Formats: sequence, structure tokens, C-alpha cells
Amino acid sequence: MPISVEQHRDLWLENGLTDAPVSVNVPGRAWRMYFPAETERLVKTTLFTASKISIESLKNLASSFPASPENNRDLFVATMMWGRGPKNGRMMPKFKLAASHHGFDETLSMTRETVASGHLRQAHSLWVSSGTTGIRESFFTKWLFVCSLSKGSNVLRAVTLDSRVRASVKTIGWPDAALRKTLRGKPSLFYEQYVQVLYRWARELSSQCATVVPLDVEQFLYRKNGDVPMAD
Repeated sequence: MPISVEQHRDLWLENGLTDAPVSVNVPGRAWRMYFPAETERLVKTTLFTASKISIESLKNLASSFPASPENNRDLFVATMMWGRGPKNGRMMPKFKLAASHHGFDETLSMTRETVASGHLRQAHSLWVSSGTTGIRESFFTKWLFVCSLSKGSNVLRAVTLDSRVRASVKTIGWPDAALRKTLRGKPSLFYEQYVQVLYRWARELSSQCATVVPLDVEQFLYRKNGDVPMAD
């Protein structure tokens, strides 16, 4: 039987389930050092406010930047700015390594197009099979997530899957033993199932008093980092 979270609704709402995502600080010097061209183009947009970046600004950027090699790279760098935040400077060479992969522009183009059509398992698989090194699922699913932010048809939209979220869904008990067996060794299918369960949980957690969306659930699980309050 699928794991339900409806019984936790009130407790999770009390503990910040629908708190708005916060903007993160961007250390401009580091980004100008590693990605000078992309950073220069980004600062000329309305993306930054006092050297901060938010999901809302990423949504505006994704919606206003039509797909092209240059725009895709700018959107990728903006995504990594948000994902890295003010610390975690050790990631800078890894971002550069990923962006230097011989097929990187094609990977960005194909995954962005595939996400736009709602085929998230395929998008995840395309990234994995591309052989791009430097960043792993915690960061490349951020790219898939930002690609989902652009205005478009009502399709299944990506969300981030990182170690903090994994710790939280494990606390909840997802996936259960039977599903773990099915998903073992199939990371792209695991990702698709994860997105689908967040959609289902968002519906279960919504009420007349509060509408919950999958991003609310993902951000809540991220903030809790495994320490998820559970109703008796």
C-alpha cells in the first residue's frame, strides 16, 4: 500500500511546510573567476538583487531565456549559483569540469527539451548517460528543476533530489521494501517515482485552508534533512 502522509498535515504545517523558499547569497568574485562570460551576462539582467538569487528569479530567467547554447549555459550557471549558495566553494572546480565536458551543450539542450515535455525519467537518464562528470544527482536535478520552472504546458515538473531530501523520505519510510527492490539499480526510475510521490503527497497535504504544491514538500524535506516530525 502506498505510504500516506495525510496524518502528518497539521504537524507539518505547524513546522513550516509552506514556508516560502529563501533567496541565497551569491559570491560574485568566485563566479566571475570560473564563469566570467556567463556571470557578466547574468548580472546585466534583472536576475540579481543585492547579490542574491531566488527560485522566483530562476523562474523568470527560465521563462525569458529561449533555448540556445548560450542561454542554456547562462541558465545552468544561474542554477548552480543558487544550488551552491554563499559557501561550498569546493564545488566551483566541479561546476567548471561539468561545463567543460565535450557534449555539455547538447546535454543541456536535450535535457531542457525533455523536461519541458514532462519526460523526467528520460531527462534524468540522458544526463546520466551523457557521461558528464563533476556534479552528481544533487546538483544536476537542480538543473532539471529549473528547466521545469519555465512557463508551459501542464506536465509533470521536476524537483531536486539530494542527500538531505533522501534522508527525510527515508525517515517517512519511502520507498518501502517492495518498492526499493523494484527501484534498485534504476536511478532514473527512482527519480521519476520520487517526483510522482511528491505530487501525491502534495495532494494529500492540501486542504481548504492550505494548498500544498510539490515544491513545498521538497523544500520542507530539504530543510528537515531527516529530522521530519511524525504524528503518532
